[in-house]
Amino acid sequence: MNCNSAQITPCQHEKLKILLESAIKQSTTSFFKRQQIGYLIIKEFLDSCTNSKHITFYPFELTQRQLLVSNLIQLGFKRGNEKLHLDDISRLLYCSRRTLIQGTKDAYAMGPMELMKIIRLEQVNWMLRSEEARSKATLRNVSDIAQHFNFNSRGHFARAYQNLFEESPSQTLQENGT
Repeated sequence: MNCNSAQITPCQHEKLKILLESAIKQSTTSFFKRQQIGYLIIKEFLDSCTNSKHITFYPFELTQRQLLVSNLIQLGFKRGNEKLHLDDISRLLYCSRRTLIQGTKDAYAMGPMELMKIIRLEQVNWMLRSEEARSKATLRNVSDIAQHFNFNSRGHFARAYQNLFEESPSQTLQENGT
């Protein structure tokens, strides 16, 4: 089963059904009465979920496309400082460009290259916040860090960073020890 769900017993289902029907039928009653019914529905639902003797849980399983997007994200973090094109990524992940594009659009409503850009921006943000990481990578300033993660246009980089983190890269660096 490809869903993240739990099955309740027919008896528990019937109790919830009766409470929900009563809530619908009594929509014209007082606020207090509607609130009371709402609390009963929530209580019954929580009781159904916490009574583990009568409930079966089904684990969530990723689809092939979701696994592909997960692998793309891992690739982005492992190789964020490499200049990768869509064809390179498709080849590394053993998939077609179309499958990769559709997978990221389904999961994040953006294309794979935009997702990779956000991952690189996250890496820049982490590097700007970590003095230890900067010294280990021998990167001193915002320009060095941006170039390390393949942001070649300082203007585009600064705008993208500002849009994502709501502060400039230099502000992030100043707030974190330099």
